[in-house]
Amino acid sequence: MNAFFAPLRPNDRTSFGAETATIADLLIGDQADFAADGENGFFSLIQADGGAVPQRVAALVSAAADGIPAEEPGERALSAAELFQAVNRSDFPETAKLMLTDAALDPIGNIERLRKVLLPVADAFSAAREIWLPLLEPYRSVCAECGNAEGVIRLLTGIDLSAKSEQITEFRTYPSVCLFNVTRVLSPVPPETDVIGFIGVLQGEFKHGTALGPNEKNELSRTLEIMGDQSRFDILCTLAEHPAYGRELADALGISTSTVSQHMTTVSGAGLVANKSVGRKTYYSLNKENVRRMITLLSETLLKETPIFPSAGEHGSN
Repeated sequence: MNAFFAPLRPNDRTSFGAETATIADLLIGDQADFAADGENGFFSLIQADGGAVPQRVAALVSAAADGIPAEEPGERALSAAELFQAVNRSDFPETAKLMLTDAALDPIGNIERLRKVLLPVADAFSAAREIWLPLLEPYRSVCAECGNAEGVIRLLTGIDLSAKSEQITEFRTYPSVCLFNVTRVLSPVPPETDVIGFIGVLQGEFKHGTALGPNEKNELSRTLEIMGDQSRFDILCTLAEHPAYGRELADALGISTSTVSQHMTTVSGAGLVANKSVGRKTYYSLNKENVRRMITLLSETLLKETPIFPSAGEHGSN
């Protein structure tokens, strides 16, 4: 996955359309291909355009050498030797040079490898359709309100493109999952004929939908299992009243210090108890922040509510 989507320079930010920055950008070329009918239509489009990949590589390395925006080179296609020299003279890292050369020499093979990378992702996304389909409703409602792509761009981004209406003949907008709130309004080299808005409108919905992920549920289940032991629960209740040393806990609960030590290893590992060494003794205290977090997770999981805890001032202590 990283071979296709990681920035070609480690410090570059991945950018869609405005500046070619990844191998995937070179292979796909036109982000509007994502609007193709189904995965077969998408890959048919980029395979048909595979012959342009060497030109895109040449444009990228030329831009890197000259410090200018990447544009398609002239009509004459570079030979394999010329292209290799251009890539080799560029300031891209060696690993990136190898990937660029491979993409230029074998674009169709790379597109097929991209297919093998993306299809499992597409299958998993399709299998989760019942989860993500309702999340598109905010975008649908905006489209219904505006009635056209120009209006969607203006409403969601505040960008008014009407001033360029004479030059722009078509508007396209796409809801984005990965870009969230980022908006890119792209126009090709003059004459301007197209504006594409990649609009992320699902950030709030995805944050809400993923607030309690599988890992957190597993953590909550494990914490409840740990607290289900009576001795461990008694230890937590004692520490809720005041911090204590291991010997103090053993005396208060009528168990051995070795048993206390075993239980403390478990509850400390779960993040329920904090400890610090004072001389030769270990001083235990309840990790109230993590306990509150577990209570919040439990409440959100079973009651679908988020509890509100009093401030430290209302308690008189944390």
